[in-house]
Amino acid sequence: METLVVVMIVLLSLDFVVKQTFMKPVYVAVTAVVCALFTGLMCPVATSVSGTVLSGVFSDSSRMLDLAVLVSMDVMAGITFCWLSVQKIEGERMGVGSKILLGVSGYFPGIMVFVILFYLLAEVIFSFPGVSFSLLAWGLAAAVLVAVPLLAWLLRSLLLPQVRGRLDLMFMSYVITAMIGVIATV
Repeated sequence: METLVVVMIVLLSLDFVVKQTFMKPVYVAVTAVVCALFTGLMCPVATSVSGTVLSGVFSDSSRMLDLAVLVSMDVMAGITFCWLSVQKIEGERMGVGSKILLGVSGYFPGIMVFVILFYLLAEVIFSFPGVSFSLLAWGLAAAVLVAVPLLAWLLRSLLLPQVRGRLDLMFMSYVITAMIGVIATV
């Protein structure tokens, strides 16, 4: 079960970074700052959660169903963004509602990114016993602050400069995430 969760975390993180490649640099910077602040400020909450409670989340079916709902919301927002972006690229006529939905789904970074950051923070804290919790939390926050814009820039500039290729990657990743989400809740 934990392997599926790790695969979902990787796929959702990839989707988050790919979605940042469609944003203007100022929005990417704001998203990186929000994610970094969230990571640093969640230190007291992450230290109050024990490692057994954290691993118990993945074995409790009711909590997995709650996470599956969040994953489904992220997946639907991402697929909506991909679908509407392809319509815009191909020059299809879009109504006002579609334009608004494209804007909302485009600037919505996702709920799961915060769950992933919290999980990553807890894992880092439990992996380095004896090191100051706040030092680890703010160190991870600094890494997130640098990594989000850097990864978005690398992906947009070097790895996948074509918009359609990034949309295809994001769409396929969301579809795989949805399938894994269904498997993980069974």
